[in-house]
Amino acid sequence: MSKTKLLLMLFAFLSQFLLVTSTSNAQTKVIEDFESYESDSELGQHWRVFGFASKDYGMIVDTSAKVAPGGTKYFKYVYSSEESTWGGVAERRTDDASFFPLDLGNTKGGLQFYLKGDGTNNVIRFRFYQFFDEQGTIDARWRSHPISLSDTSWHIVTIPFVIDTTDNYGLHLWYTNGPALETEEDMRAALGEITRFQINIDRPDTNDTEPKRIYFDDFRAVDFIPPHHEGVIKIGDFEEYVSSEDFQTKWQGFGYGTLDYELGRNDLAPEGYKNAQWFFQTEERTTWGIAFRSREVLYKIPDLSSIGPDGGIQFLLKGDGTDDLFMFRLLDEQINHWASNWISLKDTNWHVVTIPFVASETKGFRWLGNDPNSTCWDCPNKTTEEFRESLSRIVSVRWDKRFFSATNPSYIDSVLRSIEIDGVYAVNEFPPLEPEAADDFETYTDSDNLKTAWNQFGSGSVSLDLSESEFRSGAKSMAITYNGSLGFTAVRKRNIIPGLNFSELKGGMQFYLKGDGSNNKITLRLMNGDEMWESAELSMSNTGWVHLGVGFSADSINGFRYLGNDPPAPVWSDNVGTDEQLKGDLSNIDQVRFYIRNPESINEDKVIYIDKIEGVDRFSSDTITDVENDGNQSVPFEYKLVQNYPNPFNPTTTIKYSLRNPGTVSLRIFNILGQEVATLVNDFKKAGAYQVSFDASKLATGVYVYQLQAGSFIQFKKMLLLK
Repeated sequence: MSKTKLLLMLFAFLSQFLLVTSTSNAQTKVIEDFESYESDSELGQHWRVFGFASKDYGMIVDTSAKVAPGGTKYFKYVYSSEESTWGGVAERRTDDASFFPLDLGNTKGGLQFYLKGDGTNNVIRFRFYQFFDEQGTIDARWRSHPISLSDTSWHIVTIPFVIDTTDNYGLHLWYTNGPALETEEDMRAALGEITRFQINIDRPDTNDTEPKRIYFDDFRAVDFIPPHHEGVIKIGDFEEYVSSEDFQTKWQGFGYGTLDYELGRNDLAPEGYKNAQWFFQTEERTTWGIAFRSREVLYKIPDLSSIGPDGGIQFLLKGDGTDDLFMFRLLDEQINHWASNWISLKDTNWHVVTIPFVASETKGFRWLGNDPNSTCWDCPNKTTEEFRESLSRIVSVRWDKRFFSATNPSYIDSVLRSIEIDGVYAVNEFPPLEPEAADDFETYTDSDNLKTAWNQFGSGSVSLDLSESEFRSGAKSMAITYNGSLGFTAVRKRNIIPGLNFSELKGGMQFYLKGDGSNNKITLRLMNGDEMWESAELSMSNTGWVHLGVGFSADSINGFRYLGNDPPAPVWSDNVGTDEQLKGDLSNIDQVRFYIRNPESINEDKVIYIDKIEGVDRFSSDTITDVENDGNQSVPFEYKLVQNYPNPFNPTTTIKYSLRNPGTVSLRIFNILGQEVATLVNDFKKAGAYQVSFDASKLATGVYVYQLQAGSFIQFKKMLLLK
């Protein structure tokens, strides 16, 4: 064996070890891979199946062909649906104290596992239960969107840990003995206290009585889930390759410093199970740098021109810890080179890199010429239109690591290093940035400690306290007591050092508010020095917790308006400022304030509660951003099923409905023979208006009936599928 190959093998081993010990930020967690079980009986000590559809289960071992994607062992589940009323379940045994309670609450991405289906139209769901009380009563049950069994090859299933009330892609509350738990915080709390972990065959076709077999393997909780929204184009996630040799036919590393490039695989892969590993060792011959690219002839890059103006390239990167210069490049068939701005390789944890599809020398792509043998570093600027015209004919993607001895003499240090790349996509929207917390009140020990950061002022002020009984997120919140007969009251968190930077966030400020039932209003103010930006008035009439949001736009209704730079004398004029002015001030917010102005003159102490104030790139699913609908539910909804639109349709349509009261709701689709062909909704819903998308791509042309049932309310409507 050559010395170089030995060094690479040793480095690859150490890389996997270091990944295990140094990627606490990644939160990738192996839940079950079945490799530790030696027999079916040992598997049965940890797993069981039940339900009318369940017939058999066991462990498949294949040490020769190694068809199991996660190793040599995987789970077999056999079901037959002729006697099934609801389906069957394979679950981890609940009495396994080494497994439960299972904490997945800190995982940012979701669940992934390998699945091999049976070719039917049946579906499975991932389900989990959230803790038990002393009598063993289940408090809450959560389940995923339906997962198709039609694909008979091994493939990766992903379930993002996001709230999904449309039963399309994520998790939703399926049943609860207590209140409706539908916020992201509710879901995260449930994921932190899992006491049952299941795969459910959900209502299989009872007309097909032949026994069916499905297989699954390698359950993992991961921080990164592939983008799923509309307009995603996969460039490379490396899951399709079975070996490094297969991978190397389509991808290539080059340059004097490149030693090898191979298909990486380890227990803590951040997205999927495989990634690109690029090994290099810079030495005297390494003059310009090294590169890694897709092979032009053998690997076809999709047409990227459909990506919208807010999208671009997104990929996962694990850097080498150096200060070397690094860029992402696109090459079109006319040999136009487009390159991103320099990207840092300092971060040796997996992280997301995004590059927008705009012509820019800082945050987008710049033109490097069209000479195949050289790069033009001082080329004239090209426009975004010229750049986007190239996107329809891209033939190769490439990553360059550049060395310039004048600024970085370390390029000849002969140290063996690697870069790892995964999940390369063109997307219409980038993943949201992490929230910037203003305060969640969890760090304060008592009310006196709270007042070291916050203070209350105004003639109507009574007291400011830390509440450990009325909280919405975490275990503490801020209680503001005031008396309207005495005048206004306000609170402020001031002298925030360093200042909060919200300038890169596209969403706005969101916070929880528990009102006092009055007609009084509250506003949120952000300050940069003396510069003042304030929201419109928000209702405090709701005595339950409401999640409110104020957008980062110069808007006097649903955003922030500019009030000048004289705090004792705010300017209430028609000039609300500009978005550019607001963004500039958002870069250094050193005060956060709330005002209750002109309250009702009632001589009575009232209390409101505020919790988890943060700036966000994307509002949470339960956040109310419309000031006209900020928690006032005085107008009741009615039970109603709306005609689908479009109708006729092919193959998707939208069905809207509304509910007067909370309760268990079902929305099902039937053919003209009365046979159920789809269940769109079957869970607990609060009163309100909803809409569901129905995909009939697997159904034949014809008339179908959809039925809404909520308690005693039942309504049918017809729709026509034309293909």
